[in-house]
Formats: sequence, C-alpha cells, structure tokens
Amino acid sequence: MLIPVVIQKEADGQFRGTVPDLPGCEATGAELGPALTRVHLKIEGRISELLIAGETLPEPNTLDAIRQRPENRELACYEIHINLTHLRAVARHQAGRQV
Repeated sequence: MLIPVVIQKEADGQFRGTVPDLPGCEATGAELGPALTRVHLKIEGRISELLIAGETLPEPNTLDAIRQRPENRELACYEIHINLTHLRAVARHQAGRQV
C-alpha cells in the first residue's frame, strides 16, 4: 500500500510530515530523512490500530491527487510504502483473532 505524505518546512527549520488520508497522523524531524522515518512509523502505528479495532482502512489518494490540492501545490509530496501483510500479521497476533 502506498500512502501519500506531504512535507513542509516549518519556520523553526523542522520538517513536518502529514498524512492527508490519516488525519492527525504527522511527525517532525530536524532533517527530511528522520521526518520521513518518523511519519512512516506513525502511519504503521495508526494502520495497526485500525486493524486491531476491526475498522476499515481508508483508501489512499493518489500522489497526483494530493499534489493537485491547492494547499499542497508548493509543498513536497512523497509516497511511503506500507507492508499490509506484515501489519495484518502483527494485528492478528495482538488482537488474538483473524484480521
């Protein structure tokens, strides 16, 4: 699963990664690489929570759709690959049931 992420450089120099398809899922870092790593971990955590709770995963927008939004046109956009097979296995283990 590819999840689009928007990266913005804050006034304090921090990079903030936000995930439009998972409201509230964001992370920061002093450099781009650590910010992307942290947002990747946040995405995995949020998807794991949804799987354990038995909720439906949101259908991610395409990177092009995210880039075309007026608020994102001047920002960097990336896609992060999420291994759903792994996360489903972890959720099954933690929930003790079929996910």
